[in-house]
Amino acid sequence: MYGWLTFYHQGHEVAKDFKSFSTDLQKKLQKTRENFDATHAEAKQLMIKLLEKPLDSGSLNKMFTRQGYLYLMEKKALGTTWTKHFCQYQKENRKFTMIPYSQTTGKVALSETYVLKECIRRMSDSIDKRFCFDIIVEDKPGILTFQALSEEDRRLWLDAMDGKEPAYSQIGKLPKQEEYYLDEMGFAFVQQCIDAIESRGLDDEGLYRLVGVSSKVNKLTQMALDRRKTEKVNLDDTDEWEIKTITSALKNYFRNLPEPLMTFRLHSAFINAAKLDNMDERIEEIKSLVHKLPKPNYSMLQILIAHLCKVAKHSDKNLMTISNLGVCFGPTLLRPEEETVAAIMEIKFGNIVLEILIEHADQWIDLIRLEHFDVRAEIFIVLLAVFHFPFIMEKRVRTLYACVGENESELSFEPNQIIYNVRQSRNRGLV
Repeated sequence: MYGWLTFYHQGHEVAKDFKSFSTDLQKKLQKTRENFDATHAEAKQLMIKLLEKPLDSGSLNKMFTRQGYLYLMEKKALGTTWTKHFCQYQKENRKFTMIPYSQTTGKVALSETYVLKECIRRMSDSIDKRFCFDIIVEDKPGILTFQALSEEDRRLWLDAMDGKEPAYSQIGKLPKQEEYYLDEMGFAFVQQCIDAIESRGLDDEGLYRLVGVSSKVNKLTQMALDRRKTEKVNLDDTDEWEIKTITSALKNYFRNLPEPLMTFRLHSAFINAAKLDNMDERIEEIKSLVHKLPKPNYSMLQILIAHLCKVAKHSDKNLMTISNLGVCFGPTLLRPEEETVAAIMEIKFGNIVLEILIEHADQWIDLIRLEHFDVRAEIFIVLLAVFHFPFIMEKRVRTLYACVGENESELSFEPNQIIYNVRQSRNRGLV
């Protein structure tokens, strides 16, 4: 018994002597745990930042302000080629180095170094490639055009080289968007484009989905719709006018009409018709709405849909099925008056309307008559109804202010509202 008491007494004394060491060890363990938790949280935050914004490899080498792969445009006898280069730029001395890159051997030792004079972002409508910019260097005439790997990559290159924005026709202003009309020139232009497409482009893969160069598209529409220049346009010239340029110009014409071809007034009715569950009712409702279109719109729609029927018949080669054509032309012909979230959600129903019009074209247009369509005669009939006999057309006005009638028999309206069936009043100052 005495031995056990002696053992516990000695153990107590030893524990008492080492208590300070034990306390210090506990504090160190607690500190280590706190450091681990803090480091773990910091590492997690860094991982999230890296996932949100990947590390830019072009700025890793501190010797250069920017480095990375670019594609250089080179004009040769047989056309234009894009050659891959590894490029480096030093902002301090404005030195720009290009190292050619070979797919088989990698970087070539031979390099070219120039002193940068100016860097300008390339306008998107001036070239058929994206993410491009131009640089002007000393000791080398002309302009060097490069293509970056992405829009973000181009922005970083422009920031590194103090790049400038391209000069527009008016400082601080973008070119004004043109507006076209359903007049004699418009009908002639549409028919001219359709004739060219049907003569040499119906079998082209991606017809109406491939986009032409904006500068060429604008040039074609401006020349074709200008009475002084329209005779100079020859769409049979395959070297000057590609099919994708003609199709883009045709879509551009319909897109820039002041009012869509199927009108703002009937937009909601067409969308609601496409939402009907019964297919037969849906088709009949859309057919009845088409006949409510104004005469010029109805005539133009017949011309366009008859053409799209021919395009769809060649879908085994051009891959433009009725569904694809609906996607291409639905948002253009059934454009909403206001770009709201609800309108964006209803775009698919506009596509359905176009699909029905194309698929059931034989039920509402005379395809045989359109096979031998005389555009001048049709234009004369349409213009006669619109301009020579305006009293047979429905007159409408757009309100400027809000007005509340004093009783139910008087008219009330909101600002920017269209009122139909307006007649001139004999009382002065009233309509």
